[in-house]
Amino acid sequence: MTTICYSKGILAADTQLTLTNIKIFASKIFILRPNFVISCAGDVDIEYKAMEFFRNPKWRQEEIPDYTKKENESDEKKEFRCIGIENGQPFFCHDSLVPVPIEHPFFAIGSGSDIAMGAMHLGLTPQQAVILASELDINTNDVVDYYDIQDKQIKRYLPAL
Repeated sequence: MTTICYSKGILAADTQLTLTNIKIFASKIFILRPNFVISCAGDVDIEYKAMEFFRNPKWRQEEIPDYTKKENESDEKKEFRCIGIENGQPFFCHDSLVPVPIEHPFFAIGSGSDIAMGAMHLGLTPQQAVILASELDINTNDVVDYYDIQDKQIKRYLPAL
């Protein structure tokens, strides 16, 4: 999994992709179009399908696809979560891709989300919360990308040595 956090206009995500027992570096924050950024956790196939869905500026008027349904009984249900920001407004989606506005001052998803939520509750930034999660969650690393809605850029955050 991963750790992805949002607070005060900043979306932060670690950069570790875990494939079986191998850790791979991968950016998890994507600018899909002007004023729309997203970061996803869960099944990679669903993530890319969901990003294609959200890439359409009229996605809110489209029929929402169900990428997580099982093809047959023996299949495992695939999971998906994301935090997106559209025109400065954060939202959360899960398997159904139905956007839910984030009204809480901070929010996190992924395997390190409980740790990150506690960190942000104590006043840490989203970047710092991901770093703290990386100390305890084996699926989160300490190389953090973040997007600031003021700058409209993805930047890299490295902890001070």
